[in-house]
Amino acid sequence: MQLHPTVLLAWLLLLLGIALAALCLKRAWTIIVRRNFAEVAVRRGQPPRDPERWAPYAAGIHLVCGALMTGAVLAALLGLAPYATWTGTIGLTLWGYLLALHLLARAAHRSA
Repeated sequence: MQLHPTVLLAWLLLLLGIALAALCLKRAWTIIVRRNFAEVAVRRGQPPRDPERWAPYAAGIHLVCGALMTGAVLAALLGLAPYATWTGTIGLTLWGYLLALHLLARAAHRSA
C-alpha cells in the first residue's frame, strides 16, 4: 500500500491547523489576560512605541483566527465538513491571519 501525496498533504494541513489554532489562542490569552504586549505588532524584531494602543486589534486578530481554525479542525475531525471546505477554511484563515498581522505591524510602526 502506498501513501498518496494528497493524503499526506491533508494530514499536514490538519496538523498545521491544530498548531496554528493553539498558537493564536495562546497569544490572545497572553494579550488579554496576562496583559503582556511584548509580541504585539512586532516588525523586524522591534515592537512599536505604544504596544498597548495596538493590543486590542492584535487580540481580535488572534481570537478570530483561533476560533476559525478550531472550528475547521473540529469539523474535519468529526466529519462534519467535506474536504474542500475544511482545507479551504484553514488555508484562507492562515493567509488572512498573516496578512492582518503584517498590516497591523505596518500601521503600528508607521504611526510611531
